[in-house]
This record gives sequence, C-alpha cells and structure tokens, in this order.
Amino acid sequence: MDDIYVRYTIDGKPVTSFILRKDSLLMVKARDSIVVQVSDPERVYVKYRTADFVPMKDVKDLTTKNEMTTIVRPNQLVEKTKDPFPGARRLDNQPLKT
Repeated sequence: MDDIYVRYTIDGKPVTSFILRKDSLLMVKARDSIVVQVSDPERVYVKYRTADFVPMKDVKDLTTKNEMTTIVRPNQLVEKTKDPFPGARRLDNQPLKT
C-alpha cells in the first residue's frame, strides 16, 4: 500500500483527515501552530520553514500523542499539546522511538 493516512490541525481549527496518495504533496500554512500525524512516518518527508525535506522518522523533536508519532510546530508547544485529536482512532502505526 502506497497511500498514507494523514490528520492535522492548524491554529486550533477543526481536524482535517484524508488519504494522501502516492507521490502527492501536501503543503500547509499556519500562523500559530501545526500538529500532524501520519499512518507511516517512515515513508513521509516533511519540511519546516527553510529546512530541506527530511524523512519524518528523522525529525529530531518528534513526540508521541495518543500513542501516535506526532509533529508539533513550533516545538515549544509540545508540552502544552496534550490531546490534539480527542477521540480520534489510531492511524495504524506504532510510535517511533523518540
């Protein structure tokens, strides 16, 4: 399976969930915060601000929220972000060792 399940929230707005098809690109813009979870962080590349694209699994400050590997930006909000997707089911990935 080459598709990836994605869910994210931007600036505290309602959660967006969808299937990202193989070889597709998702670009999101936020004023204050972005929280992202994907079904397979080993197959997703991410870019934040002016940095280069890197595999999500290699992002230095990944965290685990609701037993899912999660990116929270800016990373200063990690401690304040307790349950970014209340009631949401897992996206079928085990959290990466962080």
